[in-house]
Amino acid sequence: EVSDEVQITLNPCNHLDFDGTDDNVNFKNNFNLNSGSFSFEVWIKSETTNGNIQTILSKRNASNLNDGYDLRLVNNTLSFNWNNGNSISSSYPISTGRWYHVAVTYDETNYNLYVDGVSVRNAVAGANPIANSNAKFILGAMAQNTVFPYQPIHYFDGWMEELRIWNVALTDAQVRQMMNQRIQEENSTVLGSTVPLNIPGLSWTNLEAYYQMVQATDLINGHLIDKTTNARNGRLLNIYTPQPETAPLPYTSITDGNWEDNATWTHGNVWNIPNTTGINNTTYIDWNIVKTDNNITTAGNKTVLGLLVTSNILYANSNNKIEVSHYLKLDGKIDLISKSQLVQTQGSVLDVSSSGSIERDQQGQSNLFNYNYWSSPVGTINTTANNLNYTVGSVMKDGTTTTPRNIQWIGGYNGAPTSPISTARYWLYKFDNYANAYANWVQMNENSTVRVGQGFTMKGSGAATTTQNYTFVGKPNNGLINSNSVSANQLLLAGNPYPCSLDSEAFINANQNSTNGSIYFWEHYASNNTHVLRDYQGGYATRNLTGGVAPSSANVDYISKLGTPSRGIPNRFIPVGQAFFIIGKAGAGGTVTYDNNQRAFHKEDDASNSNVLFRVTTTAKPTSRSNENDVVVDEKYKKIRLGFNSHNDYHRQILLGFIDGKATNEMDFGYDAYNMDKFPNDMFFLIGGSPFVIQGVGAFDKNASYPIGVKTNAEGIVKFMIDEVENFDANQAIYIFDSVTNTYHNIRQSNFEINLIAGTNTTRFSLRFYNPADAPIEPEEPIEVPEIKNDIDIIHIQKSNNININNRIENSSVTKVRLYNDAGNEIESWKIQENRNQSNIQVHIKKTKVGVYIVKVETTVGEFTKKIIIQ
Repeated sequence: EVSDEVQITLNPCNHLDFDGTDDNVNFKNNFNLNSGSFSFEVWIKSETTNGNIQTILSKRNASNLNDGYDLRLVNNTLSFNWNNGNSISSSYPISTGRWYHVAVTYDETNYNLYVDGVSVRNAVAGANPIANSNAKFILGAMAQNTVFPYQPIHYFDGWMEELRIWNVALTDAQVRQMMNQRIQEENSTVLGSTVPLNIPGLSWTNLEAYYQMVQATDLINGHLIDKTTNARNGRLLNIYTPQPETAPLPYTSITDGNWEDNATWTHGNVWNIPNTTGINNTTYIDWNIVKTDNNITTAGNKTVLGLLVTSNILYANSNNKIEVSHYLKLDGKIDLISKSQLVQTQGSVLDVSSSGSIERDQQGQSNLFNYNYWSSPVGTINTTANNLNYTVGSVMKDGTTTTPRNIQWIGGYNGAPTSPISTARYWLYKFDNYANAYANWVQMNENSTVRVGQGFTMKGSGAATTTQNYTFVGKPNNGLINSNSVSANQLLLAGNPYPCSLDSEAFINANQNSTNGSIYFWEHYASNNTHVLRDYQGGYATRNLTGGVAPSSANVDYISKLGTPSRGIPNRFIPVGQAFFIIGKAGAGGTVTYDNNQRAFHKEDDASNSNVLFRVTTTAKPTSRSNENDVVVDEKYKKIRLGFNSHNDYHRQILLGFIDGKATNEMDFGYDAYNMDKFPNDMFFLIGGSPFVIQGVGAFDKNASYPIGVKTNAEGIVKFMIDEVENFDANQAIYIFDSVTNTYHNIRQSNFEINLIAGTNTTRFSLRFYNPADAPIEPEEPIEVPEIKNDIDIIHIQKSNNININNRIENSSVTKVRLYNDAGNEIESWKIQENRNQSNIQVHIKKTKVGVYIVKVETTVGEFTKKIIIQ
């Protein structure tokens, strides 16, 4: 007998990889998932295309598929399979050699499957997997036996990272927020490691297991370590080579270049470019997290969940949008070239510690004598706060050259087109919550403090070009801004505080408790050539929820949306850097609120939507995702822009809008605009005896009449005309009624001219739509209608907040009860059963605000209303 001693050394696996031959990770009897909701997330990169089953993860026996589950890949098609033949599979194949994020969710009713956050199959109904305590949970294969050595088959050939197993069904938003980053625990919540925000709706206890798969730290003694306290570690089997850890966690840049080039990104050869279309080739991945360290140029709009510009410059150079939905960390620079804009949506955070800046160009009139009304989209650069007050000299630069330069501030009245430009500080003014009087303008200088969201004035440099390019440089403003206030009936020169367009309708609605609901824009006409106030040529354009009217003008016969004055009718979206007047709400006033709900992307040349107070001429051709403006839903309300030419060819335009269900013939917040101008020749609507340039009313009624006031300072011929109509029938006549002569004049056919003596007429003229002489009503056969007595009681009980109805009308029954607020919006409704006792009908009002409401009771013989006050 011959014997010898042999020393055998068994080294545990210290790598992670899946070679498609025998590599796998065994987690024993864990994750049955036979009750309750659950979710899986994992990044995968497949290296092989074939018809064999490649198992990403499984807990079932390959020889008996009546229970358990697996996530597999066959011919590049992903599927999650459970129990006996149940499956949800992707409608779109993945590619080899590319990283994909895969998520499976189950909410105890339906299974959903996502690739890169995109749903790839409609939800499939099903039950939980049936538990098999003998089956092992295996990563990268599927076991054949329930005892060692298990004999796994169906091996996965590729790489994996960031496996998470949850005991809840993740939402779309949760999947997308966590997709491009690792996560960590913070006070029992789930926090993003790159975008340091909590994941709403999740706690750390919802994690059943978490495997980051960072080989340097997560492989100990041949095991893959669980990052949760559950310590469900997996045993590494047959793995001898390390996989590259190259999943986009997050996307990072490696060299200067174009966003759209693979070579720009650290692992562009195995990544899809951020914010390109997803696996279905239609959905843009708007939830990537991107970190840039290089000079990168974008073409077309870019929307991301998180953006970290850690150094160098991110250029938006094709009049495009950079939109960030959750988090911006700005330590480098974002250069918003030409009409490009930075949008942060509601809830999006600008990291306070950001030390970087943005640059944004904007154009003002070069005319030495003309005021430009400005508001800065940036504040002072710092690392401790956002939305800081600023000085004009620190944020506003001469943008004549590609490198912004400090403006030369000089004394006297006139600027000069020097290099850099010279601007007269004399014309720097603000109007800060005062009565409407010229003496209330407050002079300032380039070093005076200006609040974020406050406007200021400045005159041009006298350059030969029509416009002068300026560049704002500073820390971008973001989120809630409430540092301004306006008192009742006082004026504040406010302005757009963001580096993108401002939605005037959202701004008006957000400030309904503090302002009168209208916005006023001053325009100095290009023909102005004097500093003398009495000779200024200019006027106020006005905008509210009804629409907009152009500033008044001289020597103009017709104003259109493209017309004269040069900037025409103000549209809904206010450009970057534009200031405007607001008036404090009568009897109230208060804080002026800006927030990210009011931000949008509309370039200054978007003639249908942008308030084209500034024009830019340079245009770059987009090369990838287009640079389209945000989509706007246009409500097709009927509108009339009524024109008036005075005896000296002064032209006024006023707007009447039929805003069904939102406005009335009385004063309505946001729909009626007071006339700010004090001109000796003018036309206006009359509401309660006061002059208005915009009037919003209810549904179109051809029998309605709208009083018009006319003021003239000398005898002469005046003209009434149609400047524009929207959404009206071509055959609908529009009349000016003259009560003195009792005549109707159809101004859709021709202008109405009349000689007026000097003075103010407030009762003579009205706008009408029906002339009895032109369109007599044919008598109809009389219909006998039975008289209905108003034998119905409608009583509101304050204590119980109930509406009690006693219907005493014979042969009738109440069918429905509706509750409206004072704006005409339906708040609540109740359907009444046919067999209900008509003498004692009670309905309960849910919690409502204090105010005036209208109760409408619908019966089988008619409708009855009553006004109530809820206290």
